[in-house]
Amino acid sequence: MMSVPIIPNSYIIRRPRDQIGRKRALTVRKYSTTISYDRESVKRGLRESRLVFGNNFGVIQTHDEDDPGRNIRALCGLVGKRNLVLLNEQTNELNFLRIKHVLLATLLIEFIPHSESGKLEFLTYGGRQGRIELWQMLRQHFGLTEDPVPRQFTDQAVRNLCHEFFSRLFQIIFDPFDQEGWGTISAADFKSGRGQSIDPEVDRMQQIRQNTNIIIRSFESELRNQSIDSLENFYDIRFSLLKDSGINMQIPELKLPPRSDDIEYETALYDFAQQAFRRIVGDEELYEEIPEADKAKQLELF
Repeated sequence: MMSVPIIPNSYIIRRPRDQIGRKRALTVRKYSTTISYDRESVKRGLRESRLVFGNNFGVIQTHDEDDPGRNIRALCGLVGKRNLVLLNEQTNELNFLRIKHVLLATLLIEFIPHSESGKLEFLTYGGRQGRIELWQMLRQHFGLTEDPVPRQFTDQAVRNLCHEFFSRLFQIIFDPFDQEGWGTISAADFKSGRGQSIDPEVDRMQQIRQNTNIIIRSFESELRNQSIDSLENFYDIRFSLLKDSGINMQIPELKLPPRSDDIEYETALYDFAQQAFRRIVGDEELYEEIPEADKAKQLELF
């Protein structure tokens, strides 16, 4: 269940004209913290983090707060100034306009309890904008005392994911790791040409697939014919598994029913991205264990 948007009317949230019709690049990353997950504490922290007039970052709306079977998600926004250049067609002069209280960027946060430790973890959907402000929000309203720890995929998880999409790869970066036939090559990057995917049956690709000593660092592939209930069309999504264990998705301009406002568009965008992310990673446990040093820090707090 989704709550009513709480962003003030004083903020301009209309998408800039230069972004309409363009793809949106969203990257999903996972972080762990040293604080315990408590659903009521998360809900309280989100209420205290609302985007109100005078703040440059905060929660626009929340999802699934009252559904204990689903993770709580929060759509957050970064507010600032936007500079516009206007051309006076009569005088051919340029006029410069600065608009305050513009929503410059959004990101979605999905709060998750760690399956074993019970610590608070979260997924971020978006770009780099707003990350510093998000860390500040977590310190101020969630009791975070140190920066969240980015989680890394295991080598085997990357290989397993790559196998799932091996028939439609557009790029693969790997380390042959002194394997026979590769000489002293420590990193290699194979890309497809002419808009086609890499032929998975060529000898080199079969070597990568069959030799588990070759470490796959990242790859690029595609999800086809994706949609959610609020969209009218189906879409193909190009995505990349990055070396830092983020998953970047290139999402095309989505078509919503007429009269959908900007908040509804952002909600559909992140719902679409969340579904795509789940279909890429599946139910597999992808991430390495939290390093021992970080576990020791957690124990010191209790």
